[in-house]
Amino acid sequence: MWSSESYFAKANDYWLRGTSQERGSNNHKLAVSLCIEFTIRGALCTINPALNAASDEDSLLFAVGVTPNRPPKSVDLITAFMRLHRLIPEITEDEAKAVKALVDVRNRELHSDEAAFEGMELDTITPALLSFLVRVVDKTGNDLEQLLSSSDAVQARETHAAMAKDRSRGVRDLIRVQKERFHRTPEAEKTKKRDENTPSYISATMTTGHHLRVHKCPSCAGLGSLGGAPVGRSSMLLDDDGIYQETRIVPSLFSCKICDLEIKGLDELIAAKMPHEFVSRDEVDAVEHFGIDVMEYVDTEQIAREYHYEPEYMDE
Repeated sequence: MWSSESYFAKANDYWLRGTSQERGSNNHKLAVSLCIEFTIRGALCTINPALNAASDEDSLLFAVGVTPNRPPKSVDLITAFMRLHRLIPEITEDEAKAVKALVDVRNRELHSDEAAFEGMELDTITPALLSFLVRVVDKTGNDLEQLLSSSDAVQARETHAAMAKDRSRGVRDLIRVQKERFHRTPEAEKTKKRDENTPSYISATMTTGHHLRVHKCPSCAGLGSLGGAPVGRSSMLLDDDGIYQETRIVPSLFSCKICDLEIKGLDELIAAKMPHEFVSRDEVDAVEHFGIDVMEYVDTEQIAREYHYEPEYMDE
């Protein structure tokens, strides 16, 4: 019989694998897609294991604890999701679209010669995926912190709550008003505002621990500042430039000094199509990370010979 506990354990394993990878990498996308799959199957098994079974007799018998004559098969993933959606009608249209989009890309990546993950912008649907995970786990009485990490569970609940508020109309109106106001400003004054108020940095870390990153303003198309607090870090990552870690930041404020647009709170930022998360790259000193004693690799006598060093002695 299929076990909901086993499926959720696998979902957690793949989520943790994903969070250890660079955000947006193909390995990260694959891990998230498998986490979503095993969460769907785990949720169905929580309700009744037969919901995860294909329609043949042996699979149905296995689902209810009877030893089958042939190897059992689970139902295909999109059918599993449709069953879950029917049982949890509160799953929103945005959440359903995000899950279906991820399943489609994942299937094309695994079952064709197409590099489907390469062209996928996972971060555009991640808020809806996080909201979906929260909704399904809560509806089936499972533990979100056992599915995700503790910090990711907090982020997922914040994202779920932000999306539930749906500030889209109010935020669109705010952006429209600021845009109209700015474009009524004389050209000379607009130029002056851009020159004086465009951030001089790409990213920065404040003494409070908050992070800032420049982001295109949806009102004036200039550069404003997106700021937020760290919620987690990746494991050590390696690329051609060396060892680094990613600090993951959940934004809470966007401010543009050029047109005076301010958007506060994750709910309004998501409604404004701002990132639900951004990352800061922190370089890691390889010598310090691996505890290397550089003096073990230094031949002082060889250095002395190469530089023709001759010690001076003082007569007593």
